[in-house]
Amino acid sequence: MRFPYWFDKWLKSRKQLGIMAFILVTFHVIISVLLMSPTYWRSWYHPITVVVPKNLTEDLELPMVTWMIWKGEAACLTGILAFLCLCILAVSTIPSVADTLNWKEWQFIQSKLGHVSLFLSIVHVVIMGAPGWAKGGAVKTLRSITFLSLILPIVTLTLKIIFTFP
Repeated sequence: MRFPYWFDKWLKSRKQLGIMAFILVTFHVIISVLLMSPTYWRSWYHPITVVVPKNLTEDLELPMVTWMIWKGEAACLTGILAFLCLCILAVSTIPSVADTLNWKEWQFIQSKLGHVSLFLSIVHVVIMGAPGWAKGGAVKTLRSITFLSLILPIVTLTLKIIFTFP
């Protein structure tokens, strides 16, 4: 039995949107890894000052940063987990891999793992944006890119939760 034409077209466009999202996320990961340093993400690292004593003159103070704070570690962890879930989703869309999966396996990967990766992505953005939201006030929060980028994923997960109830 074939799907109706409109449903088949919708499923194929969803696949293309997912692949495009995976490509964009891959670029995001590559750029983030290249820029991952205390110089660029200063708010993610503990600042310290190293004092080098001199014998006759004043001490030399060198500001430095050391390890990540909880915000940086949590953002990296949720981002990495979301990316790994998206990698599994992307691999399962390859026709040769999809042909080896039965319907239950494919549906689990595409549905359940897709929602897990969406949830982890939301947590990733909230961890990065929430400290700025707390400082900025309501108007600045509603206009921030981190908050605006959460609207569609949160609506998607909310509707998924609502439709799972009888």
